[in-house]
Amino acid sequence: MIKIYFSICFILISLISKSQQEAYPCTNISSDTDYIVVHTLDHGLKQLDNTEFKESLRAQLVSQILSFIETKTTIRTSNSLKNLRGKKNTDELSNSISSSILNNPLIRVCGEGPDMFVTMSVSKSEYSKNIKTYFTRKLKRASNSISDLLKLGNIDDKKIYKEKIDFYKKEMSQITSLIAEVELNTETERMLDRFDRDLSMLENQYVVWRKDRRSKLNPKNLIEGIKEIVN
Repeated sequence: MIKIYFSICFILISLISKSQQEAYPCTNISSDTDYIVVHTLDHGLKQLDNTEFKESLRAQLVSQILSFIETKTTIRTSNSLKNLRGKKNTDELSNSISSSILNNPLIRVCGEGPDMFVTMSVSKSEYSKNIKTYFTRKLKRASNSISDLLKLGNIDDKKIYKEKIDFYKKEMSQITSLIAEVELNTETERMLDRFDRDLSMLENQYVVWRKDRRSKLNPKNLIEGIKEIVN
């Protein structure tokens, strides 16, 4: 009876294990067409239930993708765009951007027993398409947003001014870090040029506003102003 019990348990465990592996069917993936990382499953399929293990695979995949990114950018038009050429951004920034673009990488399990391993991959064509879409949408949103902000005139609040400038500087940093991975066309070049110009205008607007505000708060100017009102 005990033998039968253990036999049934063994069969059930085998079926469950097989079912889990079938959820990640093994397929041949070429590094010519995909970004791919491979890792042995020393503790079997249960490793795939570990969030940290999956995040580790994802981090390795992101790192591999970044290693393929060109470090030089070729921009053909506008002086402000030329100033952005070769602009370096931190690895942390590039990693966060690549992670946000890396949607649903494929996971595949191959081999059996001690030879079992897992692959995580994303096709290069899919990644390229995703990053171009992400770049265009992010640039368009940032460019239109800062343009609308400038139309409002002076913000008249130091804290908000600094928050807006810091925000758009971060947006510019993220956008320019992707230039090497996308092919700029006339429209995106024009948007990037406008965004760069508008960011400079916002910074200059803040400087002028701050000087004007300090001038108005100057005691001498306040006295002169009161005199003009009285007279």
